[in-house]
Amino acid sequence: MLTKLLKYEFLSTGRIFLPLYLTLVGVSAILKLFITIERSIDLMIVPQVLFTLLYVVLIVAVFALVYILACMRFYRNLLGDEGYLMHTLPVKPYEHVLAKLITSIVWMLASIAVAILSVIVLAYQKGFFRDMFNMLGQLLEAIGVYWSKPSFTFTVVSCLVLAVVTTVTGFMMFYASMAVGQLLRGHRIVGSILAYFGFYTISQIISLIMVLVLSRTEIWEALEAGNLSLINMGAWNPFSAFFAIAACLNLVLCVSYFVITNYMLRRKLNLE
Repeated sequence: MLTKLLKYEFLSTGRIFLPLYLTLVGVSAILKLFITIERSIDLMIVPQVLFTLLYVVLIVAVFALVYILACMRFYRNLLGDEGYLMHTLPVKPYEHVLAKLITSIVWMLASIAVAILSVIVLAYQKGFFRDMFNMLGQLLEAIGVYWSKPSFTFTVVSCLVLAVVTTVTGFMMFYASMAVGQLLRGHRIVGSILAYFGFYTISQIISLIMVLVLSRTEIWEALEAGNLSLINMGAWNPFSAFFAIAACLNLVLCVSYFVITNYMLRRKLNLE
């Protein structure tokens, strides 16, 4: 049943995101054309500025819409009038949550990929990738980091894992806030906002405790020094260790938000 829910979610949201992605790439291609011919035609400066502004707006919209639609669809489908229909389906509450979460994460990753593609379209010229990798290699070498070592790969992977877990936790915090906020009859939106600030405050306190604990270790001393060459020490270097600890902390928060959301939808749901 989860597969059917995912299909429904992607069909509903794809009608918005896919045209937006095509528009973003198209605008970046047109802007690249204006930048190319602007050197010989001075009048091209006006449309170039206009398309630059449009490009920036689209970049912001691509990412903002992921969060906006995630919240809107969760609230309307599960807590609003549509909830009467959705909760009559032979689907457990956690499957509804997973469907919403997976869809949001996929669109976030797609948005990042399309944004990178649009930047490549804008900046591309002969030898672009070769020059980019050469510049990156020189930059890493200048700060004493060697990307050919396994320790560098492990550190980058741990950083990416932290980014993904943090993003998932962010979506789950929104869902948990709305699930708790719906208990405030007649003022659900206010309740959701208050719940969000409550969860945010708790997460900040936990993060502060983690920082205070780490501040007494060699990991924090290395991070404060900002010596990136320590990445060469091995897979378990101060930076990868920090990323791993932060990822585990966020994972605990994510699971907590998921449990709270599932419990509220299963035992405390109020659609009045």
